[in-house]
Amino acid sequence: MRNHLSIINSTGISLKEKYQSDDRLTKYIEDLDSERQNMVAAVELINVLRADTDDVGFRMKKIYLKDLFYKIKKKIEIEFEGRLSNIYIKIEEGKQRLFVNGIPYLIEKIFINLIKNSIESVLSKSNKKGVINIELNVDENDKNKVLINIKDNGLGFVDKDGNKLSDEKIKECVRATYTTKTADTSKPNKGIGLF
Repeated sequence: MRNHLSIINSTGISLKEKYQSDDRLTKYIEDLDSERQNMVAAVELINVLRADTDDVGFRMKKIYLKDLFYKIKKKIEIEFEGRLSNIYIKIEEGKQRLFVNGIPYLIEKIFINLIKNSIESVLSKSNKKGVINIELNVDENDKNKVLINIKDNGLGFVDKDGNKLSDEKIKECVRATYTTKTADTSKPNKGIGLF
């Protein structure tokens, strides 16, 4: 399914570049891309919901968090291709090595989405300089739990017009497929980052 969606995406990009002077055709291409994004979101949601299957990529494993976040940082740096020169991503681990049991693919996907949200928030600021701190610690109240804090100096939770979200709207952000971003953006927004 993903291969088909990738082909649709590549074809859409090519058509958009070729017919950029034709507003009517460009609108149709953007509508198709919006539907493609919805299909990507559906595939991601299906993957999350079927995570308890015995597929090779969906087996529970012991995950060293610091290594996971450095792997995520590297993937994000590759994806953003030099646009992070004014953003410093800092990863700090407490006094001990922290491990969790989980499905690596899904945990990685969740944190990639959260960190991308932080990056977009920082990039949307006028000065475009920022810091994203990822702190990994043991919960002082329950030593069997870890705390993962991702903090940035971006705009925070804002709507498509840049207005701060109310506490009520922020609570909606954890609902599956909810997004504060507009559908006509060039980036696919699946609404699963906080789900």
